[in-house]
Amino acid sequence: MLDHDNDALVLENWLKNKTPENFCSWIANTENLSLVAATQTGIVGFAMATSSGHIRLCYVMQEALFQGVGKALLAALEEMLSASGLRTLTLESTLTARPFYERNGFVKAGDPVRRMSLMATPMVKHL
Repeated sequence: MLDHDNDALVLENWLKNKTPENFCSWIANTENLSLVAATQTGIVGFAMATSSGHIRLCYVMQEALFQGVGKALLAALEEMLSASGLRTLTLESTLTARPFYERNGFVKAGDPVRRMSLMATPMVKHL
């Protein structure tokens, strides 16, 4: 994978904060908007943004990639945030996710930064 180059330590550091307890606290935080995509077989995606317009994450299960799940989650977040009056969305994208965000209207907004041992590119979208 582009992001961790099959380096177990890099992947471990990236996943360190993605515990069930942390996800529960992120979802419970009233400053976050959380969305789940599900099919009859279970959850296939999850997205989260802050109420100030920062997309924190948009994850899609491997078997649901390229089926419109991520695009639908992102569009729903954009609609909710736009309805609250926001006109600008931001995020920090991994190398793997960057083409997805670019296809959905985000553009590079700065030099890459290191986040949780991965390189991330700041991106922005004006609604």
